[in-house]
Formats: sequence, structure tokens, C-alpha cells
Amino acid sequence: MPENKQAIIFYTRKTDEGKILLNIDALPAQEKKQLNSLTQQLNSAMQAHASSMLTIGKVLCDIRNLLSDRGDAMKGYINMIPGFAQATAYRYMARYEEGTKKLTTPLLNRVLARGIEMIGVKEETPFGRYTEAVKKVQDNPKLPSIKDCKDEKTSEQFINAVVAEYQKAPVGGKQKVTREDLEHQATKYVYSCWKRLEEKDRKVTFLSRVFGYILDMTSFDVPMSVNPLKPPSHWAEEKHQNAKKAGRPKKESKKTENDESDD
Repeated sequence: MPENKQAIIFYTRKTDEGKILLNIDALPAQEKKQLNSLTQQLNSAMQAHASSMLTIGKVLCDIRNLLSDRGDAMKGYINMIPGFAQATAYRYMARYEEGTKKLTTPLLNRVLARGIEMIGVKEETPFGRYTEAVKKVQDNPKLPSIKDCKDEKTSEQFINAVVAEYQKAPVGGKQKVTREDLEHQATKYVYSCWKRLEEKDRKVTFLSRVFGYILDMTSFDVPMSVNPLKPPSHWAEEKHQNAKKAGRPKKESKKTENDESDD
């Protein structure tokens, strides 16, 4: 017991307010290097959020494993993340750990890569919003089951089948849409607002304030920093296809201020 107490004091420090923080410089060089790498992964996941709760949970679990024999080091590390509560961090980790129990490793890896929230924490919804869709795919003998997902190809087939089934389910008389569909719609709308700004007002401040308001309205307690991200290539292809259907050329030589519906 005394040895454990010494380790806690050595790898953490207290602020004047009594808050425990990780003393990163006290870690061995190799652990410090690993922690810095994991911290970069965590920052990337949090920027995308709000990439995926599963992705954030996985990185936090990796960090917890790295600091497992360092007393209160994990608590001190979480306290160093601005605006990130202990309860939030452990909720993310719990969701990822549920994923390791319910999905095969190849399937979980593909779910993480695609940012699909296919894990729930409630007993009645073990696969989150996709619970009913997963049940239908599992009951279809012509489609792969979770147990069949022993490689990347089969895992992709399973995920595609689940997403397709999920989109069939009506909500208020409308078909459900994927996260990417909504990202596309939101991006187009914010961009159209940006284009309507006067030239002098087209600054990062506008986007920063917009997303700051959204973070507050959605009650996320995680600060967000954003890097430029190239939109998926098929968004541009859809734009050109829609222009063709409307009888317009792919590229217009001149565009009026009100002609923003394609962006």
C-alpha cells in the first residue's frame, strides 16, 4: 500500500485547487512517447466528433492501459483535457468495451473506421440506433451474421446490409438518413451562408462562432478545434448529376449571388 501511494504522488501532481493532474515528465521516455502519440489520436478523434464515441473510447482505453500501473495517472490525464469530464471519458470507454464483447475484432475495426455508432449501452438497444436493423440482418440466412465477420470483406458486407436495412425504417413518414447524409446537408447549408457574407466578413471567426453556438445547443462539453477536411469525392459527383437532371451544365461560367442550391 505505501508503495502504491508513492507511485501516485510521483506520477501525478495537485494544483492549488486540489485537482489531480498527470506529471507527464515523470513517465519513462518510451511511455511518454506512446502517450504523445495516443494524445494526437485522441485530438484527431475529438475534432471529428464528435468522430465517433467508439473511436474516442478506444483511444482512451489504450491510454488507460498504458498508465494502468501509475496510480491516479489516468485520472490526472483526463483532468488535463480541457472541458472533458471524468464521467464523459469513462462513458466513452464503457461503450468501446461493450463493442469488444458484442462484435468480432474485424467487424469492430471496420465500425471504428467508418465512424458508425453500432454499439449501445442499454440492454434493450445493444446495437444503439441500429439494433432493429442488426436483428433483421442476423435473421436473414442470405446475409452474413456477426459471427461470420472474421475478415474485412465480410465485415463490410454486414455493415452495408445493416445500414441499408436501417435506412428502410420510416420515421415520421420519412426514410432514415445516414450520418454522412446529414453532414452533407449541414455542410452545404453552412457553406451557402458563408457565400452570402460580404467579402470583409468571410473570416474564420464566422465559422468558429457558428460551431461554438452548435456545441452549446447540443450540450457537448468537449472543446473543438477544426482542421481543413476534403469532402468525399462522391459529393461533387452527386452535384454534377443533379445539375444534369436539372438541365444545367456541370460548370457555369457565371453565377449569381442567389444561385447557391448546388453547393
